[in-house]
Amino acid sequence: MLQRFKSSLFLQVIFALILGIIIGISFHDFSLALKPLGDGFIALIKMLIAPIVFCVVVLGLYGANDLKKMGKVGAKTILYFEIVTSIALVLGIVIAYVFKPGVGMNIDITQLDRKDLNVYTERAHTMSSGSDFLLHIIPKTF
Repeated sequence: MLQRFKSSLFLQVIFALILGIIIGISFHDFSLALKPLGDGFIALIKMLIAPIVFCVVVLGLYGANDLKKMGKVGAKTILYFEIVTSIALVLGIVIAYVFKPGVGMNIDITQLDRKDLNVYTERAHTMSSGSDFLLHIIPKTF
């Protein structure tokens, strides 16, 4: 079992997700202190996406000797993307209607944790205009 866990990235991610949930619920202040670590990890992942996609495209073009074959692969890729995206959208809508997330949540703002609210309001105040907001949406990638 341990060998299977070591070789399976999926199991490791699921374990880390469960561990993160447990730490977030049990040790709230400690989990807030770990936020920069999570933000840094996400930034590193964003930085690696563009070079990986570039390398995959270049290797795909290099390996395709026939333009007709390359066109077929491109058409299949676009079709696959459209089908999977449509399934994800329909699934998201169905799940939202079935589980109704947020319904019945009568949140009293005075009962929320002040530390979380302070972080949110600090970030909100740093955006001075709509253009600043849109510029901050664009990720800083490699």
